[in-house]
Amino acid sequence: MAYSRLLALIAATVISLVSAGPCVDDTWRYSPHSGKCYKLFNQKVGWNMAEFKCAFKGGHHLSIHDSVENQFVSELAKQADIVWLGIAQFGTSQAYIWSDATSFDYENWHAKHNFQKPVYNRGKKCAKLEGHSATWMQSCCKVPAAYICERPANRGFRNPAPMPAATPEPVTPEPVSVAPTTPWWLNPSNVPAASNNELRKFRFRRL
Repeated sequence: MAYSRLLALIAATVISLVSAGPCVDDTWRYSPHSGKCYKLFNQKVGWNMAEFKCAFKGGHHLSIHDSVENQFVSELAKQADIVWLGIAQFGTSQAYIWSDATSFDYENWHAKHNFQKPVYNRGKKCAKLEGHSATWMQSCCKVPAAYICERPANRGFRNPAPMPAATPEPVTPEPVSVAPTTPWWLNPSNVPAASNNELRKFRFRRL
């Protein structure tokens, strides 16, 4: 009897892992392009506090690395209009650094900055994303704004492979069309949040 219960428990665990969606729950949006989950928080806070709140949820501020990802998060940002970006200039450095320590390899500045990296301003070491224009603006780190947290997809999750097209019969003039698979992010399952050590890694840095 005990052995049967153990097998049933193992089977239930395997099924839950296989059927689990990419994000911790359906309030997060999954991007197949970046492989990350995103969630908008409308509470307006400063840059440091927003990063702290994202770290507590196992993630970081927005970290954008190409135009596709920029457009995806801009759609989320439209609900709040302006949200924090994860870049900041720490200490006396004029270099922008992402809070998740990824490379600063993409930028999309607002027209008021002539679409270029703005001139260094000691009072504006952070930046924000304007949802409707999908462009970035220099900002004081203490002026409150909404924020979007991003975190990795659930461990072990992979984007569903596209369904292969069926091979037509010799007598059929047209190939058989096959319906595409439904992306996971359209209907993610609720799964418990995995434990993480992001909060221990987080520390405030001088802006």
